[in-house]
Amino acid sequence: MAWPTSIAVSPVPTGGYFNGYSSDYEEKLLNILWVGIVGLEILMVIGVVLQSVIRRLSPQSKINKCSRHRATTR
Repeated sequence: MAWPTSIAVSPVPTGGYFNGYSSDYEEKLLNILWVGIVGLEILMVIGVVLQSVIRRLSPQSKINKCSRHRATTR
């Protein structure tokens, strides 16, 4: 008895309706999600940059630094 050399077995049951290509609706939905996630990431980076710029440009109270320094050196 000879065994078949290749058996076409689908690893995932397709149910007969999946052709391997996504629909236009699915592509549009995934694109919207992707753009939303990238936009959120950009906003987070901008927020961190703004926080660092505000910290650098804000006037620093030298009195607090000196009083802390005196308290730790005694």
